Amino acid sequence: MLKSCNCIKSVNFIDSACGTGGFLTSAIENIRAKDVRSTGDLDVLENTIFGQELKPLPFMLCVTNLILHDIKLPGVVYADSLNREYTSISAKDKVDVILANPPPLGPV
Repeated sequence: MLKSCNCIKSVNFIDSACGTGGFLTSAIENIRAKDVRSTGDLDVLENTIFGQELKPLPFMLCVTNLILHDIKLPGVVYADSLNREYTSISAKDKVDVILANPPPLGPV
């Protein structure tokens, strides 16, 4: 999925139900392989990866996963992405790419 978008380090990503961070780490590795050449580039990349997770264990695993992928301060929050008023979303919340799994077919 990420290879088809031809993303660079200055593109903002979010996975609003990031689980353990698989899509986020894939984005990091994909961009790092083609567009990160210095620690400054890594800092730019670090500030463009965002995630949200509601369940405590996957949240903790996601933060750990991002740290293991050289993200010093993961931009992942422990929150319910569906429990937010539409009118509270502003320009500062804008992202370029949304990473997401298809919704489950069974009860949640």
